[in-house]
Amino acid sequence: MKKSKTKAALAALYTGSFLTSIAPVVTVIAVNWSDYVSTPSRAVSLASGGAIALIVLGMQILGKTPKNLHRLVKYAFVTVACWAVYNIIDQLCLLVTCAFGGELASFMAFTVPIDKFKEKLNGEKIVAVVKEEETLSGRV
Repeated sequence: MKKSKTKAALAALYTGSFLTSIAPVVTVIAVNWSDYVSTPSRAVSLASGGAIALIVLGMQILGKTPKNLHRLVKYAFVTVACWAVYNIIDQLCLLVTCAFGGELASFMAFTVPIDKFKEKLNGEKIVAVVKEEETLSGRV
């Protein structure tokens, strides 16, 4: 039962970290929603940017984000992303700044607690393995 509580607490920390990361961007989009959808091309840009963000987020969650990309792939990705959000480029600095702020807040608030919970889980696994080995070898 203690193990499940620790895992639940770790999941809660990850959830809090994620929500802290995206909160500033979501807030700016909500406040400026009428600007983002004022024309069809701006709405398409917003949807395209959101789709790109969801794809990248999905890749990160699944652990499929490549560690080393060739420079051509990086520039191709940035080019496609820039053209996709071209009509809302005037707001891009604000959105990126908000994303940076959210990520910084998440890092500052959640990195240490998440690392501590991971160490605790690893420690519990090591203790369980040692106890199992002692039981199997007949020492207990």
